[in-house]
Amino acid sequence: MLTQIRGLHHVTSMASGARANNAFFTDTLGLRRVKKTVNFDAPDVYHLYYADEIGTPGTVMTYFPFPHAGRGRRGAGEVAITSFAIPEGPPMRGRAACASAMSMA
Repeated sequence: MLTQIRGLHHVTSMASGARANNAFFTDTLGLRRVKKTVNFDAPDVYHLYYADEIGTPGTVMTYFPFPHAGRGRRGAGEVAITSFAIPEGPPMRGRAACASAMSMA
């Protein structure tokens, strides 16, 4: 069965606030918010989807913003670092801010 998995559609994480999360992914990284739904386990919490221009599977990052969430801690079986490949070409909007924000992990 594992030989049939060809990649990831998206990676989901937690965020402390929807506005800051949206600003980082859209303004700093230049991605699009391609979908907004709710967390079906907690319907009062958004499920925000960010991706490339057309929402290509494998480019999608999703977040559940919990306003009062504490800072996460690394643990067994947890993703500790998520990286983006940046295509060659003109500098991405906010590239310096992006590098700085991503290094705060």
